[in-house]
Amino acid sequence: KKSSGGGRPKVRDGEWISLGISRSTWYRKFYKNEN
Repeated sequence: KKSSGGGRPKVRDGEWISLGISRSTWYRKFYKNEN
């Protein structure tokens, strides 16, 4: 429960929302990198 620097995809959906990051947003970035 400590978010200190670093954009690591090791956070749960609920945690992502807590961080203010939309799942769709981070998903799009991930998909764009994979696609």
